[in-house]
Amino acid sequence: DISNPGILGTLEMLLETSGKGANVNLLDIPKNENMDWADWLKSYPGSGFVFTAPEDKCEFIKEYLAKYSIEANVVGEVTDDLTLNVTYEGQTIEVFNQNDNPVFKL
Repeated sequence: DISNPGILGTLEMLLETSGKGANVNLLDIPKNENMDWADWLKSYPGSGFVFTAPEDKCEFIKEYLAKYSIEANVVGEVTDDLTLNVTYEGQTIEVFNQNDNPVFKL
């Protein structure tokens, strides 16, 4: 579930404990239309979730969750490069780099 570090921080914790990275398209993240991106990404919704799944299972997961009025979307892809990169309107930035600054100091 999305916890105190917000959507991207929660995703980074999942990636780091899995030894993976990801590329995310910010505009594919479902967002409350009444909030701006800065607030949305830092929010602690208490009912949001971040999943990783094989590509061939994503459509099934989205359809299953829709039956329970839960909006879901594929927002990116998992990589092996240990960085979390976010693309917004054609610009990509590195948000986390596990080699330089891991969230968990393991």
